Amino acid sequence: KSKQTDLKEIVKLTSLRAIRCPDPYIIHRLINTTHLRYLDLSESKIVRLPNSICMLYNLQSLRLNNCVKLRFLPEGMQALRQLTHIYLLLCTSLERMPPKLSLLNNLCTLTSFIVDTGYGFGIEELKDLKQLGNRLELFNLRKVKSGSKVNLHEKKNLTELLLCWGRHADHNPLHDEVISNNQEVLESLVPHTKLRTLGLHGYGGLAISQW
Repeated sequence: KSKQTDLKEIVKLTSLRAIRCPDPYIIHRLINTTHLRYLDLSESKIVRLPNSICMLYNLQSLRLNNCVKLRFLPEGMQALRQLTHIYLLLCTSLERMPPKLSLLNNLCTLTSFIVDTGYGFGIEELKDLKQLGNRLELFNLRKVKSGSKVNLHEKKNLTELLLCWGRHADHNPLHDEVISNNQEVLESLVPHTKLRTLGLHGYGGLAISQW
């Protein structure tokens, strides 16, 4: 049998609970896997996840680690109310988050969040996700609006925190047009006292927060 034929037979199994496959072809064949709980597409070469992913209403864990070509996530992901884990480590081409992630009340893991402007894309989407734990990477903090709240101090399950003022860790703050609120933003990102690891990249403020 060809590889493509094997994949077609796999996705016919409507009772499947878990799939781990880096081949991007399988992503477009997940229409009938409504009972799927665990989907691991790590190291896939996919550029954009199809909107059909948002019909996997029972999905609990989505792993996309090291999908270095992935640029976009489906904008309807807020419909996946059962999601508890979203892994996006080393998704270096990802341009933005889907809107209104604050609706995913069960989220315990969201490894990366890219701040953007516009309704539903700001850092305040994380404010009420108190269960977030383990590692959290925040990118594009230069786009955080003054007065925005994220309540990191309430997320007591976080052990690692990476704060990046640009989209990537090597961002140079000298290239920013406006850096006037850098210190204010850093002050608002105070984590809980049991945090184990803190990384700070591309910060353009003149002073480090007292916390």
